[in-house]
Amino acid sequence: MVLICLFGNIAGPLSASDLSSSWGVSGAYSETAAEKAYPNCEAVPCEQFDIAFEVTYCGEVQLPIRHCLLANHGVRVEDLTRVLSHPQALAQCENTLTTLRVIREAVDNTAGAAQFVALHKLKDTTDVASLGAARVYDMNVLAQDIQDDADNITRFLMLAREPVIPGTDRPFKVDPTKNSRLK
Repeated sequence: MVLICLFGNIAGPLSASDLSSSWGVSGAYSETAAEKAYPNCEAVPCEQFDIAFEVTYCGEVQLPIRHCLLANHGVRVEDLTRVLSHPQALAQCENTLTTLRVIREAVDNTAGAAQFVALHKLKDTTDVASLGAARVYDMNVLAQDIQDDADNITRFLMLAREPVIPGTDRPFKVDPTKNSRLK
């Protein structure tokens, strides 16, 4: 699976006014990938794929995905009746979720699920998301590394407003100077 990250502080910033902010939220795996690739970047969420494809491809980063079972403080595993997360995350945690016997509900992204559960103070609902989402939304981590495959890795595309010439310290599979526009 390939997901897209937009980086704002690489060769010309993207601002929140350029893009709508509901496609990605704080605590998302894409935000972690952005920080891994460019520690000082501004990760900008994108609601519409067509906007994302107007920016320049500048590389990729592979991120190990470590799913966690998150809930509001005071919620116990025995209290759970349903779980929210991205469909891919739900599928990647099939063994754990089957054991819990919870109803699965698919949402747009893992961090969005955490945000929803925390905001609504749900007491019977858990979500599958990252440790970062647990920190951002002040959630309790009921279990860590619940993915079925311990080698679960996602590739994230790196995009920027202007072409970025890769340094020798970062290996890229595609030379962004030869494939600068995705469109």
